[in-house]
Formats: sequence, C-alpha cells, structure tokens
Amino acid sequence: MLELNETTTKTFSDLPPHWSLSVRFDVIVINANNWSTSYLKIYLDSVLQATYTYQNNYFWKICSNADNLILYNKNLTTHTKTSITVSINADTSQDTFIKGILLRNFFLYVDTCDISCATCNGPTNVRTFLFF
Repeated sequence: MLELNETTTKTFSDLPPHWSLSVRFDVIVINANNWSTSYLKIYLDSVLQATYTYQNNYFWKICSNADNLILYNKNLTTHTKTSITVSINADTSQDTFIKGILLRNFFLYVDTCDISCATCNGPTNVRTFLFF
C-alpha cells in the first residue's frame, strides 16, 4: 500500500532488446469519498504521464462508492532503453477521508526485437510478457 504524501519507485532493468513497451496496473484509492484536493501522479522514466484527481473522473466507484479504481495503461511506442523506472506519487493537502492507495495487477509488456535483427525499430512476430 502506498501511504499518502509518499512516492514509490520501481526500476525494471535488464530488459531484452525491444522497440516498444506498455505499462499496465490498477490503482485503488481507499476510502476516497472526498479527495478533491488530492492527486495521484504517475511517472515513467521521470516524465509525468498522468495526474488523477476526483474532478477528472478517470475512475470507477467500487465498494459502496467509497473506493475508486483507476485502470492505468500506457504504451511507450519508441522505448528502447534496457530499463524503465515507474514512479507513483500520492499527495493530499487536507483530505483526511483517504486511507491510502493500493497498487495491484502490475504488467509490463515488452515488444521484443527478433533475434536476427541487428537493429530494432518495429514490430516482429515475437512479444515478451513480463509479470511482476
């Protein structure tokens, strides 16, 4: 569980040669009846990819409308580095009703290069799936 006013970071290294990758996970904001001044920020390789607040309605209400579910999915179509760093920041300035942030079902999809390629810049018939 990610505590409020905290950032969690995970680096995935030694990725196989690839031309693209996708990051997918679920975010559950626990007991979030009023998180209007709170936000959740997602970074990939230190680049801000998404900001979520109650007002932008990118979530599903679950558990008697007290918890919110965000289904996050991002495809980086030109990613070729051997690692990726995922950072998630949960911040609140006054919302005492939020109990925390839960991350689950993290998937990293890597579009790998064919072993016969000297360079890689597009799709092949090989796709690698990594589950963490």
